[in-house]
Amino acid sequence: NGSGKSTLLKLLSGIYKPSIGKIMGNVFFPMITRDLIVSHDLCGIDAVNAFYCQHNLHKINIDKKEFAIEIEENCNIGEYFNKPIKYYSEGMRTRLIFSLLTSVRLSENLAIDEGFGTGDKDFTKQAEKKLENFLGSDGSLLLASHSDDLLKQFCNRGLVLKAGKIIFDGNLDSALNFYNSDKY
Repeated sequence: NGSGKSTLLKLLSGIYKPSIGKIMGNVFFPMITRDLIVSHDLCGIDAVNAFYCQHNLHKINIDKKEFAIEIEENCNIGEYFNKPIKYYSEGMRTRLIFSLLTSVRLSENLAIDEGFGTGDKDFTKQAEKKLENFLGSDGSLLLASHSDDLLKQFCNRGLVLKAGKIIFDGNLDSALNFYNSDKY
């Protein structure tokens, strides 16, 4: 904790700008937000409509009503979908956010912070399937995590950070060995 993982994700996603130098290459789509872009006095459907408008999904021929139905089914929060977000548990908000962010491919590159979390076992399986589909279609994933199992499931390269600096860059097994050794 405190090594700079989330900051690196935000830099590579264009959320933060570097104070010196510049970042070149494709930007990662940040799936690191833990909040919705609407007031918590509004309902889940309002968050869906805001997301639809924010990302101009009509321009890529996505039907607004069908999109809302898909999100409602994917987030699986039942009657809460039509209740104010302020009454949602953290898990319900996370499910809605994750469903929105994985509903359409907004970028070839995706940045995820493990702290995002996805909820119960069934929803976790659904989330893993979405990530596998994303990666199976030539996508790149940047995943910040402490979980060796999660990293092994989705990654083949590892960066180890300490005090905001990359101190190791190599294949995942070597990175995990370095991180778990006395060298770290």
